[in-house]
Amino acid sequence: MLGKNCLTLLLVGLMQILLCFGSNNASAEISFDKMVYSVAGTGGAGVGFGFGLSDNVVLRGEAATFNKNIIQLNNQIKYIGNVKIETLAIFLDYHIFNGSFRFTTGADFGRPNASLIAQPNNNTIIVNGVSYTVPPGNSLNATLTYPRVMPYVGVGWGLSQISNETGWRFGLDLGADIGRLQTTMNATSSLTNLDQFNQNLSTLNATANKELSTVTFYPLIKLSIGYSF
Repeated sequence: MLGKNCLTLLLVGLMQILLCFGSNNASAEISFDKMVYSVAGTGGAGVGFGFGLSDNVVLRGEAATFNKNIIQLNNQIKYIGNVKIETLAIFLDYHIFNGSFRFTTGADFGRPNASLIAQPNNNTIIVNGVSYTVPPGNSLNATLTYPRVMPYVGVGWGLSQISNETGWRFGLDLGADIGRLQTTMNATSSLTNLDQFNQNLSTLNATANKELSTVTFYPLIKLSIGYSF
């Protein structure tokens, strides 16, 4: 419900911005000049496409991704993990005084997430302070996820004046996707059959989510280079 309310407020805000700037430029035609660009940063690496709605308003769509596998041994526990970051977003840029500096708002339909599998090499694992003997081939699993849709707010420099002339464009973005990070833990069936294991795992999961409740955004720092035409 919170995510839907945020998205509704975001869409209403975008419409108000468009109406505001449309009324300020009522006598000017919207040219819909175009721009393509590549982007890289904490949201992954990918491409974007922009429309110049006016001299100071640009509508952009962006898609990027990053994927990394992790294998590490620590305290006789083998950790197998995967980090995946996806950006699938729409942005509305407002350039102050038709210059390079801008405010940006939008919505991101991709999301960062991570998964982790813990496989004890010494056949023991501690869950919520209780030690358990782990049958061979069993593991404890955890995922970290942000909401599916997150509002974006930020500031930036560049990717501007695409309605004026063709040429190269450069950009820097500093902002954040707004959403709460959560974790989900589970285990293979032989572990869940152990005495009090499910209760202790549930308590551990709740404690982890309580600690993560302060993480309410995902920071985004991006560099872009493109061409307007």
